[in-house]
Amino acid sequence: VLASEHPIPVPHDRPFTQLKYVAINGSNVRGYQLPQMCPERIEHLDIEGFPAEFSWAAFSAGSGNQAIEFPKLKSLRVVYVYPEPETVAISASPAIYRFLATTALSAARRLTLSLPRQYDVDASALAVVNGILSRAGAWKERELDVGGQALYFTPEDITCTGLTQLRVTALVDVDTMLEPISRLPRLAYLTLTDLILDDFQSDISIPESVEHDPVPPLDTAITRLSITMRELESCIVADLVVKYMLLRMPTLTALEGGAP
Repeated sequence: VLASEHPIPVPHDRPFTQLKYVAINGSNVRGYQLPQMCPERIEHLDIEGFPAEFSWAAFSAGSGNQAIEFPKLKSLRVVYVYPEPETVAISASPAIYRFLATTALSAARRLTLSLPRQYDVDASALAVVNGILSRAGAWKERELDVGGQALYFTPEDITCTGLTQLRVTALVDVDTMLEPISRLPRLAYLTLTDLILDDFQSDISIPESVEHDPVPPLDTAITRLSITMRELESCIVADLVVKYMLLRMPTLTALEGGAP
């Protein structure tokens, strides 16, 4: 048995041929070449902290064989360190998110959380999801996809100030959806897939009213907007909604629209 918390420089041509217990931590030996070891004698092997492409050449004894046999092995433990994923995407029920609220999530560039439409998304469910999205972490992009029945969904319950993308598949009207936008300073991409026109201010006239009664712009960083209107009985109203959104969001550089 050879034990050390630090790398031991050993000439490559001097193998350890009698070792029975081998434990190697990759975080301690990076930049060093492992010495040759005799797999026929090893009884306990513990390897951790190495990337998935870890080379087993130290156990090959220069034989060049593709297979390495440990005939006396009694215990084996191998823990690889996998690269951080580009995206951590989770789609789950409110109950699962309550569990995840107490669980550490993998670090990634993007975190995407989805609340599917079949669940009742109320204020308490959104509070839990907001809490997860608001955690300090390495996530540069934080995305929320929220559904739910119209009776339960209230956009003002979305409070994560670090949110960069929001997709709402729940029924929602124009003004109710736009009201909380200014409280999401990093939001760059907004998608509304079930926009209701029933309560829209259809009595305003655009562009005629702009000179006399300007539409106040939102304090927002949104550059991309995608909207799908639930009812297109009146193309005039639909056109009015699009113009209204453009006036409220002067930062827009891309707009997509349509009907289901």
